[in-house]
Amino acid sequence: MATYKQIVGGKIENYTTDPSNPIVGQVWYNTTTYELKIASVSSVGAWATGGSLNLARFGLGGAGTQTAALAFAGLDPSFYYGETEAYNGSSWTEVNDVNQDRADVGSNGTQTSALLYGGRKSPGGVQTTENESWNGTSWTEVGDLNTARQSLAGAGADNTSALAFGGFSPSGPTSGSWGVTESWNGSSWTEVSDLNQVRNDLAGVGINTAALAVGGLVGGVPAGNANTESWNGSSWTELSDLNTGRRDLAGAGLYTAALVFGGQAGFGGPLVANTESWNGSSWTEINDLSTATQDPAGAGIQTAALSFGGRTPTATAATEEFSSPVTVTETVSLS
Repeated sequence: MATYKQIVGGKIENYTTDPSNPIVGQVWYNTTTYELKIASVSSVGAWATGGSLNLARFGLGGAGTQTAALAFAGLDPSFYYGETEAYNGSSWTEVNDVNQDRADVGSNGTQTSALLYGGRKSPGGVQTTENESWNGTSWTEVGDLNTARQSLAGAGADNTSALAFGGFSPSGPTSGSWGVTESWNGSSWTEVSDLNQVRNDLAGVGINTAALAVGGLVGGVPAGNANTESWNGSSWTELSDLNTGRRDLAGAGLYTAALVFGGQAGFGGPLVANTESWNGSSWTEINDLSTATQDPAGAGIQTAALSFGGRTPTATAATEEFSSPVTVTETVSLS
């Protein structure tokens, strides 16, 4: 019988600890755990630590991709921020601030073409309709939302086309939760069809004509919501629920291929590390965030996402990068 060395041209090496960066297909024996192991590829994906923000905060806005992201505004825990930071795939750099310091905002776009709308601002955490557009260098105030609110979600490819939905304000229906949806055409917002489930603290992914509204909090109900709705450009349709209902979660991707992560299991509930992947019809639980995080921002796509900021439970500057596929270590049965 041929030996492993004769087949692959090398012998099985012994290690006291697993290699830190094994090559896919590499086999070794761990002399500490007495296990034969192999490095293989996982189609599920996993989170890894990225470069930290310069400013720890939660309730911030996010835009862009895993290697070219934008973080802006936020809160910690009573100071409202306007700081904007750009990510290059390894570190964050401070760039020009937003004009109005605020938190719990709606946002969408890319690192060079983003939109920031709504939220709450000082003094007193007043809900706002203010809308700002990012051109890659600076923020400019543009047409306001029709409905002032915080804790809303957004979707959109850039600063010329966006969708804002859900949110909260003291004068809103159902104990302050909103189902109002507004569409941005590059110069003004127009009210369109409401969400089926009024809610705030939800996540949004996708573009102006094809978006998802996920999770959140329904006024008067302390538990986190699991509801998922799909936007087709004119109306919302209820789809399959999340496996773990939650508020203050973040998302990345498109309405047919999305990722949501983090959050809190309702008022007073535990923080959530769960990550779920959407295939266009249902959610599947996959590898968790390294740290349970409430109210982070998200950017990127389903297979290359970014989570940054949030609270754990204090404000954090941590960044995590999700990648799929990734190299994983598996134990080989010797029986």
